[in-house]
Amino acid sequence: MDIVAGCEAFVSVSRRGSFTYGAAECGIPQSVASKRIASLEDHLGGQLLDRTTRRVELTELGRTLLPSASAIVSLAEGLRDQARRQLHRPVTLMMPTALAVADLSQIAIAARKHDFALRIETAEPAVRGEMVRVGQAEYAVQPVPAADAVWQVNLGVASAQTTGDSQFQLESIRVRRGEMKRPTRKLWIQTEDNVPHIRDRITWLANSISLQPGQLKVADTLIEAVTGVAGSKDLLLCSEREADHLQLHWRHIRELHLVRGYALASRTGERDAELLDGSASPIACALGGRII
Repeated sequence: MDIVAGCEAFVSVSRRGSFTYGAAECGIPQSVASKRIASLEDHLGGQLLDRTTRRVELTELGRTLLPSASAIVSLAEGLRDQARRQLHRPVTLMMPTALAVADLSQIAIAARKHDFALRIETAEPAVRGEMVRVGQAEYAVQPVPAADAVWQVNLGVASAQTTGDSQFQLESIRVRRGEMKRPTRKLWIQTEDNVPHIRDRITWLANSISLQPGQLKVADTLIEAVTGVAGSKDLLLCSEREADHLQLHWRHIRELHLVRGYALASRTGERDAELLDGSASPIACALGGRII
């Protein structure tokens, strides 16, 4: 039998002196309260309440056991409260830096609808991973190869200047004879893309079209990369949504199709499915990508 439910009914009926009012206090029908108390009496081997008078009275056994029953009810309520606080406490989700605040807020709103309280912070990939590793964050959206990804994001190049073209040929920034005195155009790579499955492919392309080593520049932060692009003819490797957010003009790379992959890293893995059920779609929207 459910001893806790029986004790709750017994304590409430005893306190109110009535099955009707005691059942209402528990939020259950009177018939259910009567059955729970009867089951408790059968379990304990004796009658707890005297039902022969108009007002419900405690039997001698009932008076003896009421303090213990009240303690069980209090412990059960405390246990439920503790579980509720633990399950509804805010947990931290680490996200990439180049995302719009409005998009990030939609992630938290969607999670809240699934009883998941999220605190969202942004950081570079290494910091996100470290915060999960040391327990300062429960979750992080981290770069992975496209084949292992939960989310995929198409990459292109963005610039401060627009030409009206939808594609960009990276070979066009190669320094040719007679152009040595002109400023060398660079392709800035964010820390999000400073991973082998992206960096190696863009480096291979750069070597194949004879770009100079200094024309590929890995930025330590997104701010450094955007500063390098602003007011120059340099390019930023990024997604179309990032370019829109940064007010840059985005184009596909004609020679190469690059895809940034992301997956969810978590500290325990216990509630990953719950988080993804509620927030996978808004996370994809914030990243400017799609769910795989």
